[in-house]
Amino acid sequence: MATAEDDLDKEDITLLSLLCIDNFIDSSSSSSDETSGDSMPGVVGAIDGTHIAIPGPNQHHENYINRKGFHSIVAQVVCDHEMTFMSVNTGWPGSVHDARVFRNSKIGKRIINKTILPDEFHLVGDAAYPLSQNLMTPFKDFGTLTREQQRYSFVQSSTRMVVERSIGQLKGRFRKLKMLDCALPKSTDSVTFCCILHNICITEGDILNDEEIIMDDHVNNGPGLQGIVESGNQKRNNLVILFKIHKYNDKILIFFN
Repeated sequence: MATAEDDLDKEDITLLSLLCIDNFIDSSSSSSDETSGDSMPGVVGAIDGTHIAIPGPNQHHENYINRKGFHSIVAQVVCDHEMTFMSVNTGWPGSVHDARVFRNSKIGKRIINKTILPDEFHLVGDAAYPLSQNLMTPFKDFGTLTREQQRYSFVQSSTRMVVERSIGQLKGRFRKLKMLDCALPKSTDSVTFCCILHNICITEGDILNDEEIIMDDHVNNGPGLQGIVESGNQKRNNLVILFKIHKYNDKILIFFN
């Protein structure tokens, strides 16, 4: 299986993440130790997966058919608050769930093994990802959530919207990503190179207007990883308590604004 992973500026991902922590704390009016109640503390990045359409490969083409019915490869990206990609993992067949890509990626293994971030910091991801100490996910809503749990999920969801915007910027800027007309593994390389160029554009202040970006039509290939890491569950519950103490206003200011 052709799988490639690049930490885009070729630095160790742990060091890169720690640098991002410093940037996030500096750019926020509150840190994880002093929270106004209007932001989600401790966030250093947002994670998501996106599908890149490709022609059907000659071999094992059925593995590349996603739930929407077209051939694709999966790209997992992590971005910071400025929509800069900190990590990209691409090449998995389109039938593979985001959670499996995460579990087998370098950054996923380090989060699972708790070797990437101090306990007080975390990424944010959607419900496809496993809740853990360094990865906060929303509550699944079966109609029984408390008001505070709903507030937490709202803030968490709003915070991770930055990664959806970064993917929209990527696909809006590089329209070939709507359908890569090249064979594997060139498709994998093309996605990685586009992410690198995206970072250069963001660094230079070249941001697309809303009408130019292409927002994803999410593909979900089934249930994610089962089970909850207890330390992650406790941390999420502590955030819920924090939101209750600070009594959010209806208009919530998000850390990533």
